[in-house]
Amino acid sequence: MKKSIKHSAAKRPAARARKTIKPAKKATLKPSGLTTIAVPRVGAVWPGQGGRFAGIGIGRGGAPDHLLIAHFATIKANHADAIEYAKKLVVDGHKDFEAPTLADGALCYAILKEHVEPGWYWLAPQYADDPAWAWYQSFSLGGQYCYPKGNQSRVFAVRRIPIQ
Repeated sequence: MKKSIKHSAAKRPAARARKTIKPAKKATLKPSGLTTIAVPRVGAVWPGQGGRFAGIGIGRGGAPDHLLIAHFATIKANHADAIEYAKKLVVDGHKDFEAPTLADGALCYAILKEHVEPGWYWLAPQYADDPAWAWYQSFSLGGQYCYPKGNQSRVFAVRRIPIQ
């Protein structure tokens, strides 16, 4: 007759070691409906897209994240004319340009400053405390400041390619 051996808790094999471990199934990704596009280096001119690729912008207020393309004009205008210029701009067949937001201005400065003539460029937002003033982006020092809307400043426009 065999004697049963009782192990102390410290010497007892772990419950895991006593069970047979089955290998996990390999996960497979099925990219249904995904589209792949070739994107240039950040800061490079994106042929056929109307400007330079500034990077990925974060969607706000429920809007999707997006690829941001910036087009810099060679004109100077007051704020109203800069906004109108951006709305009417057509480059490489694209008609979806608009004046840049504060976030667009900051991203474009960070990425594109060496490709842009230094100076002040209008942004879309009006200054909240005074409707006669609007925001603009410095491509010399990087700051964003307010300026009277009637003054002349440089113009740039952006377009967004949504990332779904």
